[in-house]
Amino acid sequence: MGENRMSHTGKKGTNGGTPGDRRGSKQEADFKTEILKMFAEIKQSQNNLEHKLEQVDNKIGKMDKKMDETVNEIKGQIKEVFRRTQLTEEGLKRTRLELKDMKRDKERIKVEVMDLNKAQEEMKDIIAMNELRQKEVNLRLRAVPEIQNENIKEKLIIELAEWMGISAEEMAKNVQNAFRMRVKTTRVKKFTGDCLITFKDKEMRNRILQRNREKRLNIGGNYIVIFKDIPIRLLKRRDSYKRLAQTLKKNKIEFRWEFPEGLSFTYRGKRHRLSSQEETGKFLRKYKELKVEANGAEGAEGGLPEEPGKEEGEEGGEGGSDEEVEEEEEEEPANL
Repeated sequence: MGENRMSHTGKKGTNGGTPGDRRGSKQEADFKTEILKMFAEIKQSQNNLEHKLEQVDNKIGKMDKKMDETVNEIKGQIKEVFRRTQLTEEGLKRTRLELKDMKRDKERIKVEVMDLNKAQEEMKDIIAMNELRQKEVNLRLRAVPEIQNENIKEKLIIELAEWMGISAEEMAKNVQNAFRMRVKTTRVKKFTGDCLITFKDKEMRNRILQRNREKRLNIGGNYIVIFKDIPIRLLKRRDSYKRLAQTLKKNKIEFRWEFPEGLSFTYRGKRHRLSSQEETGKFLRKYKELKVEANGAEGAEGGLPEEPGKEEGEEGGEGGSDEEVEEEEEEEPANL
């Protein structure tokens, strides 16, 4: 027994301890290994973190540098924009001054053009009035039947002489010329053109107008409308007065056309002469009791008169519609 114990004790000393001791030593070694491994991993993580921080620092440095460059570039652009803005403002100031000068020039030119137009209109009126004086010995006869190869001068002399109750020889002495006028619109509508007759003086013309008020001329079954020969320009000047003319006609007020424009009449015992649109409007506003026509263009001029030989308050009538006189082409007289 004693030997066995010694043997067992000696065996313990030889193997370095009991199994429990050996297990503890192994666990301690494993623990140390784990600790070392953890330290190594921590060290590696620290190195990685330091590397990443270094990369971040580098990136931040690059970004700072780039931001500085961008800021400097923006500052340069702002300076350039400011410089251009100043140039633009200076240009705008010059442009405003130029526009003011142009506006003054425009107003000056406008006034000059208005004066020139006014002078031209006055000159045209003078020419038209001179033409009117030249046409004072003329009469226009509408609806005269047309036959082929007619001698219109001889025909009118005979018809007028019979109508006036005088000899053809006496009428021929007073007639200087007569011919039929060709009008494009009348050819399209298959109407006969007006006949223009020129007398040697106003006496016979006035006698015919007087006779026309008493009895209408009839040629070949047609009642003839007799007009004074009025220049187209003066006829067109009546356009703005047609509403008033129709109003006067509807209210049975006799009126007379004035030259170069306007009309005159007596109303409420007072003589009125209206020669502008302003005067016309003022008159109609003042005398509201008149039956104002909304569409006064029709019937104020041209067409057949309501009473034989009388056209819109004017002796013998005048002109005709604008459509009929605008495109006239004079035919050479058959007999001079």
